[in-house]
Amino acid sequence: MPGAGSRSLVVTLAVTGVVLVAALAGAVLLRPRPVGSAAPGHGPITTQSSQADLPEQCGNGPCQLLTSATAGDSTVRLLADNLTPSPDQTQNGRVQFRGRAGTTVFETNISQDEAVLTPSSLSCLSRPVPACIVFGEYSQHNQKAGALGEVFVERGGYWARPSYGLFYSSAGYFTLWEADGDTAPQVITVQNDCPNSGDSGQCADAKVYVQLFSLGVDNPKSCTKSVGAISLLPGHGTVLPPATDLRACPKSAG
Repeated sequence: MPGAGSRSLVVTLAVTGVVLVAALAGAVLLRPRPVGSAAPGHGPITTQSSQADLPEQCGNGPCQLLTSATAGDSTVRLLADNLTPSPDQTQNGRVQFRGRAGTTVFETNISQDEAVLTPSSLSCLSRPVPACIVFGEYSQHNQKAGALGEVFVERGGYWARPSYGLFYSSAGYFTLWEADGDTAPQVITVQNDCPNSGDSGQCADAKVYVQLFSLGVDNPKSCTKSVGAISLLPGHGTVLPPATDLRACPKSAG
């Protein structure tokens, strides 16, 4: 019965081919893929991937490492496509978090708004919850003075950007403060007290004061009085000012 045997062989090969195609299709569907979200005017801002060993791409080319830090059990790396941009160049940045839940990469919004990332642009803490702030001064060709910052917080092993709003410091100074309890940290910015500076934010011999922000809230919750230098601020601009030094912010603040 050679005809029957041939038909059996053909049927067997056909079934095998169908099973193989189905298996390949299932493998493609199950393969980890980047997940993105977007904010108006900012393009893709978040990617998540388990392929931690693949090189990240930063706009105009492969990412280069600016600096790294530790927050909780996560390793945090600040990356950019251009480590030392000239005044007429743009910079594209990424902040990468590697922790127990895998690797998460965010595009930095501040670099899209022409803030320049440097090896000093990353600051992290581990308590009460892991958090990092990324900040950079405006590029030299921008008419504005000061610096921009954005915050990232880890919850349940996953990193997120709690707000797309950026923090601004006309004095170019930011830090995170460990809030009491299991809550997100607060953001300390230092501002120039220079009411006649105009849109540029530039002024000579400006006094400075602290603004204290809660994450997700646009306006500062409290401020300090103005003093002649950052070193004279309550807490010296590096820790939370005492409650007795905090007061309502001027109407122009924030």
